[in-house]
Amino acid sequence: MPRNSRNPVILDDLLQVSVSFLLQEGDPDQIMILKWHNDQIEIASMTYRIVESVGFHSICFTYLYSGESKHVEIELVSKPSNLGRGQVHFFVCPITSKYCRKLYLFQGYLTSRLAIPGGLYDSQVWSKQYRRFNNTFGRIFQLQKLNEKLCSPHFKMEYRGKPTKSFLRLTSKIDNIYRGV
Repeated sequence: MPRNSRNPVILDDLLQVSVSFLLQEGDPDQIMILKWHNDQIEIASMTYRIVESVGFHSICFTYLYSGESKHVEIELVSKPSNLGRGQVHFFVCPITSKYCRKLYLFQGYLTSRLAIPGGLYDSQVWSKQYRRFNNTFGRIFQLQKLNEKLCSPHFKMEYRGKPTKSFLRLTSKIDNIYRGV
């Protein structure tokens, strides 16, 4: 009997699609393009279209995987927020039929994390020593990443004399790190 693999699928390394991002950026019945980059190099792209009809919402994805064109239609469901304000949107996973907020591209299929066998997040595979190291020096590394974003060549700190939302978000994260929150 073979032993279990010690090389789990890391969910943070897979291409992710978030329902909140798609609904925020996309317009109904208009074809939009979703791209993933790594160091300014495009890794993958996918087109999507939000389809709205009476009582039914879905998102149609079209992408290439191993030279083969794939077309997937995934249902959207809205539920009332637990805070009593507005609606929270969910995908219905095409494999498990469970609600999820993120879909992962795994072996050519858009699935929820529950459909990926042995899928773990990056922090779940850290050793005990590395977790201890991260608790000690993790804030320094986070601060370094945020400062690199601030100093990137095309980052805009202000627009028309007002600070941009991304600049305010980064500075608040830096302030939280310094305060120890």
